Amino acid sequence: MTVRHDSKLGEIGEHRLVEALQELTTVDWRCPSLRPGDDSSCISTRHSNLLLKIDGGSIPSNLAPWLSLYDLGWIQAVAAISDLAAKAALPLTLQVSIGLPPSLRLDQALALVRGVRDAALAHGAWLSGGDTNSSREGWVDIAAVGLLVAEKPVARSPRPGDMVYTTTGRYGLQGLLLHLLYQGRASDAEKLASHSPEAKRPLARLGFPLLAALAGECITSSMDVSDGLAFTLHALAAEAHATLQLHRLPSPSPHLPPRLSREVDVEEAILYGGQEYEIVFTVKPDCTRIVEENAPRLGLSIEKIGVIARGESQVTYKGRRLPGRGWDNFKAFTPTHYTQHARPQGEEGGQ
Repeated sequence: MTVRHDSKLGEIGEHRLVEALQELTTVDWRCPSLRPGDDSSCISTRHSNLLLKIDGGSIPSNLAPWLSLYDLGWIQAVAAISDLAAKAALPLTLQVSIGLPPSLRLDQALALVRGVRDAALAHGAWLSGGDTNSSREGWVDIAAVGLLVAEKPVARSPRPGDMVYTTTGRYGLQGLLLHLLYQGRASDAEKLASHSPEAKRPLARLGFPLLAALAGECITSSMDVSDGLAFTLHALAAEAHATLQLHRLPSPSPHLPPRLSREVDVEEAILYGGQEYEIVFTVKPDCTRIVEENAPRLGLSIEKIGVIARGESQVTYKGRRLPGRGWDNFKAFTPTHYTQHARPQGEEGGQ
């Protein structure tokens, strides 16, 4: 789809912007194993075992009312680490660039970066530096370097006949939290998050790079789920130029309270959440046994949820087309949805 260069970002959305930016990098691209727009990139042909990722965002639009600044630093770090993991790399080191308002206190700034540091350590990496800037609104960006543990990165090359799998454990939680927030039930969302460790300090699925190393070419594609499951499934269908038939939804998070599960559409929460940091991947049909037998040994809970079938690029579920909407930084919501409730906090609630 061609868009005018004078189009506003709020009109075209984040994903059209990304497509335009990819065109800028394609000519000089030096990573033969991963294309522009994948979850991560290798550094060069000579250093193809090192992968690089950067991920970040503005503080007001990401600081949900159930998060402290420490939690936000942790989550931003996990976002970058998860993208490395989806390509079969384990994190080595992280760096953080922050833009903070002059009115922010020192203890608050330290809490934010401490969250990044602790998340890095929890994943076997370390925080090796960064950059500081002044910004009226506030933002944080994480750069992460990872070491490839498989023979090559898992690209996005799904084919008709491939089985669709996902890691599980967190689906529906973020979707439910956002649903409560949009309903003006911030206190209910905070209460739910307080009893759900994964809502504040998730861990990337570092068992997946090890599974990819064992399975080799059996795994044909993989994507981190951070913009919502439906968006990820549509992206894989587009890469396959085929129909992704979703046979079943992944099991919801065990932290979903039965009462709230009856009040909201759990399917909607699973499909259209965000920041799950699960990994969806496709497997050759004759390789399912090796994947299913080895995943539990590596600490991964996985489920087979569908298949890539011949047909037009689409996702189907229960005999109908599944809408492909997902998280969009320019269209999702305005920062005021969060900032009207958010409070800068320290490491464990703090000030």
